Amino acid sequence: MSETDARQLFDATIHGVPRILKNRKTFISKERKDGSKFSTVIPNKPAEKAIEEMLEGLLPFVPSKPVTGPIRARFLFIGPWKPGNEPDLSNLYQLPEDVMQKAGIIEDDQQIESHDGSRRVGLCLRCPHRDRYVIKSRRGQFKPDNRCTAWRKKSGLECTFARTRITLFRFDREQDLKRIAAEVMGLPRL
Repeated sequence: MSETDARQLFDATIHGVPRILKNRKTFISKERKDGSKFSTVIPNKPAEKAIEEMLEGLLPFVPSKPVTGPIRARFLFIGPWKPGNEPDLSNLYQLPEDVMQKAGIIEDDQQIESHDGSRRVGLCLRCPHRDRYVIKSRRGQFKPDNRCTAWRKKSGLECTFARTRITLFRFDREQDLKRIAAEVMGLPRL
C-alpha cells in the first residue's frame, strides 16, 4: 500500500453536472405592523435541489462514523463548460463540503485544511458530442446533423460525462509542510 493510499480516508464519485451554491440564500427586509424591521430568508429552489441531488449521490458512500481530525480534500469537477465559461473553483468546493457535513461523512467542513490537487475540467471542446458549427457562408449556425446530445440547459438533458469526484486524505501537517517546502525551494522530496 502506498503512502497516499494509507492516508486516504474516503473516495466517491457523484454523477451529474457540478453545481455551485453561490447566492443560495436571499435575505429580504420586512416591516412589522409596529413599524420595526426584520430580515427573513427566502430559500433558493435550485440550490436546495442541487443539495438534495448530491446528498442522494453520496448516501451509498457514507461511513459508519464521520471522519474526524484535519483532512486534505481533493475534488475533481468535470462539467460541460467551455473555456472562459467555467465556474470558479472556490465556488465549486462549497456544495460537496456542505453536503459531506450534512450526510455525516465529515464532522465539520472546517476540518478541511487543504484542497491540494483539486481541479475543474471543462469537457465541451473535448467532447465527441459537442456542437459543430458551420464555418463558411452560414457562420455561427449549427450543422443540422451533428448537434450535441449530451448537454442542453433548455431541454433538461444532462451531460453524461459530468461528475464530481471527492477524495479525502488524513492531513499530516508535518509531512505536508515538508512536501510544500520541497516544492517551493526546488528540493527533492523526502
